Amino acid sequence: MSDTLLAATIGGLVALTVALLTQFVAEAYKRHRDGNAVAAAIAGELNSYAPAWPLLKTQADTWIAAIRSGRRGELIFRPFERPTDLIIGEMVSKLGLLGADQVEKVALVYGNIRAFRNVLEVILRDHSSMTDEELVGRCQACIAALDRSHREGLPLVGELRARARKPFLWSSPKLIAPA
Repeated sequence: MSDTLLAATIGGLVALTVALLTQFVAEAYKRHRDGNAVAAAIAGELNSYAPAWPLLKTQADTWIAAIRSGRRGELIFRPFERPTDLIIGEMVSKLGLLGADQVEKVALVYGNIRAFRNVLEVILRDHSSMTDEELVGRCQACIAALDRSHREGLPLVGELRARARKPFLWSSPKLIAPA
């Protein structure tokens, strides 16, 4: 093989290798950047709910105390339009960028927020047809769902914030799964 042909072959292989590596690094960086954005957005949305937790818990405790003390007739239940979670609704297709552990935690927290809203909606819509025991039980279910979402959500917000600040460190992709 001539020197010119050998140099051209080596040059072509080097160019191809650089092009492939550049693609891998660029894609890894894009996924990292998108994952950081998803983490920051969800952390912000969850953190925005935190100040409401003590207010909602106090309201449910107040309802329970009034019912148990025979003052149920004094309670006023207002109509409720279920809020939507704007950020998580937009980010569902990108949750995988967070990794399995954080996706599981996000699902758990939002599931408990949804459970709270579902029970609250039933209370506000159907309270007049419920017995005192059923109404107290549903109020307690609201508190339990709130407590679970708060207990799991606060540390998750911290984890998501840390993920959002995580610098990009490229490591070669694992092309062959370990045995």
